[in-house]
Amino acid sequence: MERKLWDRKLRDALDLYSSEVVALSQEMVRIPSISGEEEKLALFVAGKLKEYGLEVTVDEVLPGRPNVYGVLRGKIGKPILMYNGHTDVVPPGEGWTDDPYSGVLRAGRIFGRGSADMKGPLASMMIAAKALKGAGVELRGNLVITAVIAEEENQMGTRRVVDGPIKGEFAIVGEPTRLNVCTAHKGDVAYEITTIGKAVHASVLHEGINAIYKMKEVIDSIEKFAVELEKRKRHPLLGPSTISVGTIEGGTIPAAVPAFCKIKLDRRLLPGEDAETGKKELESLIDSLKERDPDLVADVRTIVEVPPMETRQDHAIVRTIREVVLEVTGRDPGIEGVPYTTDGAILVKKGIPTVIFGPGDIKQAHQPDEWISVDEMVTATRIYAQTALQLLS
Repeated sequence: MERKLWDRKLRDALDLYSSEVVALSQEMVRIPSISGEEEKLALFVAGKLKEYGLEVTVDEVLPGRPNVYGVLRGKIGKPILMYNGHTDVVPPGEGWTDDPYSGVLRAGRIFGRGSADMKGPLASMMIAAKALKGAGVELRGNLVITAVIAEEENQMGTRRVVDGPIKGEFAIVGEPTRLNVCTAHKGDVAYEITTIGKAVHASVLHEGINAIYKMKEVIDSIEKFAVELEKRKRHPLLGPSTISVGTIEGGTIPAAVPAFCKIKLDRRLLPGEDAETGKKELESLIDSLKERDPDLVADVRTIVEVPPMETRQDHAIVRTIREVVLEVTGRDPGIEGVPYTTDGAILVKKGIPTVIFGPGDIKQAHQPDEWISVDEMVTATRIYAQTALQLLS
């Protein structure tokens, strides 16, 4: 009987509050928060969470770059469900129809940088917490909202969370998934390879060693390796691991044999793979080339690393949110993987089973006229609130 009472009270609160997600997300979009400039938005989020009745901590990760933690405390404090969202966005760039920070509402969509990635999803999480508090629901465990910096850079905000006092038994990262339940994503590693040659005047080029020509051997080998990778292993949700050359630079002037050449590569890792193994594979390719070409001098360096993530499909967090989506929307979302990386990888690496779930479409992110559906945000608010009730009560 008590559970049915809480369900009814929460539904009433959601009917009252869920429409507020529109105005809240618009306010958030109108506060520019490019990576490195998150403070104004973070303090706004902190103020709103206090207004909603949560216990709020502002944690300065770097000068002027704070995380915000809002806790809706339960009677026992266990288990702990973490809702994770990031406050930083990428620069707006050119080509917008409206001001990129307008937050304009048109045809059921809110437009602006960060609307989908991910101020809209974060707003849905915040209003879900407000509805739970407003309904007077008695939770056993704690709901923690973590609004973090630097997801678009190096994930420093969530790294700070998992190394600090804020813990969780399970988590939901609100990246845009079109309200689909996602339990896995690839890792993303950037490697830099440098070839070293010998610079001489181009009129006596045979006395030098052309580092760009040496790099051509390396690139040809990587291109063949990329084909092998796609055939080697496929993940049921994510497909194959991939590798590609993204940038190249070398030489100084046309009239000199280049003494160096650098390329940067993108490698997408499957769950179970890691950056160090990927680096060793590249070094092995280069070693094979050196056996045929003793003049080849090259080294490999890892410059960016985001691990892959995967959560068991039978875990309570996965089962529960899937059941709630079915209850709220009338459709079973199934289980998917996403092609992009998220802060979920940091949480899973620390032993926190995590689902990626949110309103909006990742295809809208990082481009002009980014938008998010109002209907999806309202639906997500209901799903976030009901999932917390089921897991924590």
